[in-house]
Amino acid sequence: MESELLKPLLDWITQNPVWAGVVVFLLSLAESLAVVGVLVPGVALMFGVGALIGLGHLGFWEMATWAVAGAVAGDGISFWLGRRYREQLRGIWPFSRHPAMLEQGERFFSRWGGKSIIFGRFVGPVRAVIPLVAGMMDMPPTRFLFANIASALAWAPAYLIPGMLFGASLELAAEVAGRLVVVLLIVLVLLWFAAWLAHRLFNLMQPRARNLLAGFLTWAERHPLAGQLAASLGDPNHPEARGMAALATVLLLSVLLFGASVAMTQGGATSWDQTVYAFFQSLHTPTFNNLMVSFTQLGDGATVIPLVLVVLAYLWLRGRRFAAGHWVAAVGFGILASLVLKLGFGSQRPPVGELVMHSYSFPSGHSLNAVTVYGFLAVLLARELSPARRWIPYGMATVLIAGIALSRLYLGVHWLSDILGGIGLGLVWVSLLGIAYGSRHTQAVGFRGLFLTSLATLLLIGGIYIARDHSSSMERYLPPPSSATMNHEQWLSTDWRQLPEWRDDLRSTHNHPFTLQWAGKLDAITATLERHGWKPAKPFTAGSVLSLLNPNQALEHMPILPQVHDGRHESLLMSKQVRGFGRIVVRLWNAGIALQPGDTPLWIGNVSDQFVRRPARMLAYPKTAPDFNGPLTVLAPDLRGWSVTEKRRQGTNAPGWDGRLLLIQP
Repeated sequence: MESELLKPLLDWITQNPVWAGVVVFLLSLAESLAVVGVLVPGVALMFGVGALIGLGHLGFWEMATWAVAGAVAGDGISFWLGRRYREQLRGIWPFSRHPAMLEQGERFFSRWGGKSIIFGRFVGPVRAVIPLVAGMMDMPPTRFLFANIASALAWAPAYLIPGMLFGASLELAAEVAGRLVVVLLIVLVLLWFAAWLAHRLFNLMQPRARNLLAGFLTWAERHPLAGQLAASLGDPNHPEARGMAALATVLLLSVLLFGASVAMTQGGATSWDQTVYAFFQSLHTPTFNNLMVSFTQLGDGATVIPLVLVVLAYLWLRGRRFAAGHWVAAVGFGILASLVLKLGFGSQRPPVGELVMHSYSFPSGHSLNAVTVYGFLAVLLARELSPARRWIPYGMATVLIAGIALSRLYLGVHWLSDILGGIGLGLVWVSLLGIAYGSRHTQAVGFRGLFLTSLATLLLIGGIYIARDHSSSMERYLPPPSSATMNHEQWLSTDWRQLPEWRDDLRSTHNHPFTLQWAGKLDAITATLERHGWKPAKPFTAGSVLSLLNPNQALEHMPILPQVHDGRHESLLMSKQVRGFGRIVVRLWNAGIALQPGDTPLWIGNVSDQFVRRPARMLAYPKTAPDFNGPLTVLAPDLRGWSVTEKRRQGTNAPGWDGRLLLIQP
């Protein structure tokens, strides 16, 4: 999956391999240089270089050599500066403004001595000052040089290999489906960002929360109505239930009024809604179809309701009635708000959603209830931890909520505005309820017991539900494509042009043409190919992935990776060893067309050649070659017993394919 955005960079690397090495040298030097290394995102940049190695655009040993040289030079310059200027450095910016930078480095050096050069290379806060401090503290140059080279030899592979493996995995995933790579990156980035944001917001708000609440209560005292509501949040001596009920009502009315005004101006789904919906619908793959349906099942009532009841029973039996009441308030608001707002707005779901359910769209009930249930559970757990560790349950809940919300977008049952509305409303309510709970929290609920009970319930109930109902949920959210009919003679004469020309992967990505259109029963096609030496591909399993870690594996023993067209894997996948080629592979997908008369199913696909990619001889995996003409000539002699008509698409300018395709029928 080498997108058009990366093509100029990859072309430049191909044409200027030496300059690519110079760039790696400069990056490594800057990352190791005193002070400058703090500003240079060395880990991310070297990871990116490693990814390009894994994708086959750079050589591992060449780049590792440049990286080692740059790292040695950067630390060497820093060491020389320390020996040359010594105590004068304390008066130079940034050490004059931030003396703790040098002090931290000095403590580290005093503790570890010469080993600090090796250790410091991998320790972020002191990485950029340790060689400088070593020079200031008169470390012998010969000893420093030995430690410098040793640490650089360990550092370069340690930073490049993870990126290289990541790049190889991207190419491996792109061999299956480029859209799989896109969705994988989107999911990883969004989940990472959600956890990072939860951590950052917690660190930002935690030390300020008490002062902010006190200031809000002081302001509210001057406003009678606001004062009553505010006191229900933060005043332990003020009755809570009436104020929280009023706040819930105000919150619902505010959302209704705001949503009504937006609906009147926008007239339904916004352009952003339409754009995001179309984007996610273009990224479906079987792998993520299964994953996203599993995520959405974690937000279904069959998973959430047992969790709510078990947590309620745990709190009630332990005599924590106060916490149990807030738990009911959190969950009850989510259920009530979802019902009221859906009926109040009457928003229509996206087109795919009509295949799933006929309830209204705004807000997303899954997203809202995920926030109120998993979010307030995190509040209960966080209150039992020290302030420094409270972000952990919030981060875990955020990842779970983000996964459920993302699944609703991916499956096409909600608009983006539905998701944001549900999450926003849930966050406001959980925050208000959390403040009220925290200001009156007196009894510990027991972190270990509540966490283990909740986790065991989620794993047990959610696991059973997903295992039992996953297939039916897949059919519900992702129904099979409808079948059309086509006249047999018209298909042979003209209508063959209506079938797809390329495997439908990423938009505008034309890597794999369809060179076969095959009419007939799949078992008859399979039997014909087997008579001529073709073998069905073995199922691709987790064990197959482990075999890719053997860089000496022969191609014929490697698994054949399935590929994706229009969100589906091929229905037929067979291979044959042919002299002069690597491994010839034939793939067929159901075209969703029945030829009349006779109801003969029609299949589309291609025959391709595979070779072995061995990045840095650390792993090996099969990759489809760009030549689709040669494999077509290999298949033709094995079609005895079938009628073969050769056609040619006009206007194709793809390398490795001249537009030729075969129409095959009994």
